[in-house]
Amino acid sequence: MVGQPNKQKEIATKYLAKAKTTDLTSDEQFALGELYFAAVMPDESKAVFEKFIPGNDLKARMAWQSVMLINMRAFQNYDGTENDIRKYRAKFRPVKEDLPHLYWVVFGVADNYRTKGNHEKAIELVMQEIESLPSNAPYYSYGLAATFLDSFKQVGKQEYAIRILEKARDIYTTALAGKDDMPQINNPKAAIAHRPGVLHRVVEGLWADYGMDKYANPTLKKLLSRINTALADAKKSH
Repeated sequence: MVGQPNKQKEIATKYLAKAKTTDLTSDEQFALGELYFAAVMPDESKAVFEKFIPGNDLKARMAWQSVMLINMRAFQNYDGTENDIRKYRAKFRPVKEDLPHLYWVVFGVADNYRTKGNHEKAIELVMQEIESLPSNAPYYSYGLAATFLDSFKQVGKQEYAIRILEKARDIYTTALAGKDDMPQINNPKAAIAHRPGVLHRVVEGLWADYGMDKYANPTLKKLLSRINTALADAKKSH
């Protein structure tokens, strides 16, 4: 979304000025980490999220994902993030409750390789991610085959891309059958019991009030549209 980072920071900063930052419950601490993230305060956000990483619940998953995004985007630590992808995958298998999973993290590292002209490494990362996914849910990472179609062509793996795009199309179509759309992102807790001075809704809920989203996640309908477009392109040029 054009202009989202600046607007996001503006909104988050206003909330932060009124938010209590000490003596918080676990859910409130997680929400504070989200608020720091949105306010573009990477050190503060990372310090909060790192406390959740040793856990095994959805908050631990999202906390580690956020730390990887911070390391990559704020500190340009792509090598460290790539190593963390392997560690994360060893600890957390994909689950239906977390459809984005490693989508943005893998995209960021792979896109860094693509920008440098290293399409082989970009596709290696994308293939590792896609091949780690079960087919029981519409994981966002299937959409990486559309995003990196040109790189697949560059390394001569267009047929592989077509197979993945067809698989993704079928999975997304089945998931969306009879539904208007699927949620953009799964929150570890949609609401927190209100206490005066405490952020009581996680950041995505706040952004929804402004038509914004922390990760600017595409909806599954948009991903399906991209997949169909890429599939037509891949077959046409194959």
